[in-house]
Amino acid sequence: MSAIDKIKKDIMNNKIVLQQLEGVLKTTTDELQKKRVAKEIKEMKKKIKEMEVLLNDISGDAYREEDDEDERYDSYRLLTNIQIEWYNKHHNDREMDALISYLNFFEMNYLPILSEYYIKLDFNHSLKRDSYYTKYLEIKKILKEYDYELDILYNDEYNRIALHHDKSLIYKIRYQFMLEVNNYFRDLRGFIQTLLNDYQTGGNIILNPDEKIELSEFEENRKLDGYNVISALEEIHKFCDEIIKFLSIPLL
Repeated sequence: MSAIDKIKKDIMNNKIVLQQLEGVLKTTTDELQKKRVAKEIKEMKKKIKEMEVLLNDISGDAYREEDDEDERYDSYRLLTNIQIEWYNKHHNDREMDALISYLNFFEMNYLPILSEYYIKLDFNHSLKRDSYYTKYLEIKKILKEYDYELDILYNDEYNRIALHHDKSLIYKIRYQFMLEVNNYFRDLRGFIQTLLNDYQTGGNIILNPDEKIELSEFEENRKLDGYNVISALEEIHKFCDEIIKFLSIPLL
């Protein structure tokens, strides 16, 4: 990825975060949260402006914001509709806040659909599909390590330990977390693509492609309610693609 592409990607991601912050500011009734969000919006706008100026200086051409807006909505059609929550009071890392919010959305709305109850596959592909739940739990274990290290640094209970604790460990765990998330969604995207390709060529890996997904009325997370199996898989595939683009971690 070139320097120009990297800056464009960062601007795009920051504008997604800005949009989410503006949504929170409009809907929250918590005065303290309003003040905090308003401050973050101001800082984010300043950061975006500085990056756009830098991009103009590097490229030598005027930065066309309208083109970037079109690209953003096309590339992040699903992510832009997910509200970003503050994850941990001890950190000021909006990229992590965004990523964890996206993962929580995935866990609540998409991961439960990847089960035998909703998507019936042949035996070998059923085993592969079921493995994604276990793999997701491994990602959450890394996130717990991240939380623990933040506690060591910022929780009064661990002050004595924190004095001698290496902050670089947090950044190492953060990178490991993002790398594992990237690998997970790349693998899941490839698996779903295999299912979709088979369906499009008349295969029978998916045993119930046209069956309608009907969620219980007591389910709070009903994003895929009423979708047929193929449409649900297509949306999950799109979500995987957007997460991968958001992370922008190159293949090794």
